[in-house]
Amino acid sequence: LHSEAIAEAESAIEKGARDSAPYIVLAESLYKMENYDGALVSIRRGIEISPDYPDLHNLLGRIYLKQRKCREAVESFRRALTLNLYYGEPYLNLIKAYILNSIIKQDYEISRDLDEKFDFNIKRAMQLNSFLDAGKVEQARALFNEDRLDEALEIIEGLNVVPLKATAEDVILELYLTLLQGTDKIPEDEIERHLDTIRQVVDQNPAFADAYNSLGILYAAKCKILMDKASEAFGKALEINPDYEKAKKNQRLTENDRQGVFILLKALLD
Repeated sequence: LHSEAIAEAESAIEKGARDSAPYIVLAESLYKMENYDGALVSIRRGIEISPDYPDLHNLLGRIYLKQRKCREAVESFRRALTLNLYYGEPYLNLIKAYILNSIIKQDYEISRDLDEKFDFNIKRAMQLNSFLDAGKVEQARALFNEDRLDEALEIIEGLNVVPLKATAEDVILELYLTLLQGTDKIPEDEIERHLDTIRQVVDQNPAFADAYNSLGILYAAKCKILMDKASEAFGKALEINPDYEKAKKNQRLTENDRQGVFILLKALLD
């Protein structure tokens, strides 16, 4: 639904959105529609707004790569890594740029020490993205060592890279959609599953700020679950003994905090 995504992003801009998010949506959508010139205009606008956001520079590099502008692509991927050394995707994209440059023989300087560049960047990509298919990586490495660059590039382009930012955002989106259903009950098993996912991301990428932000929101959601359980426990005590004054007081206090945590959680997700 790229056309719909573009319409929503343009609407956000018309309504006064001042951050770079709509321009990322525009650029990504136009990129997937193979409108690389349009994507380039959008991503440059996004970079004007958020020059230190590594995802923007990585996407800029991907656009340059499609335009076969290898030097510009390399510079963009390097800029993304300067801003975040633990960002896994640009390492893999650098390999694509280096290999493509050697195939089309565009810039001699970029092709220097190609073996070292391949080894360093593929190792970093593997370290930072546990979802990469190790078998495919080794196949690409073997083809590269045999100087079969076209085939090596084809395999690397087919590797399934799961952007960590998308992982962190998807978890929060699921939680947000749960609350949109009009219920203040949050499934505990879902929160625990999301916590396991984000903790793994944090362990592998200790400098990934988005994951820590998602982790904080999930802990707030878990706090809401525990407050619900506390309220239910006091309610059970009153079912057994309706005159239990201490339980009445505790349930009243807990209910106030329970609602407060729920309001906090919605604000965090807004």
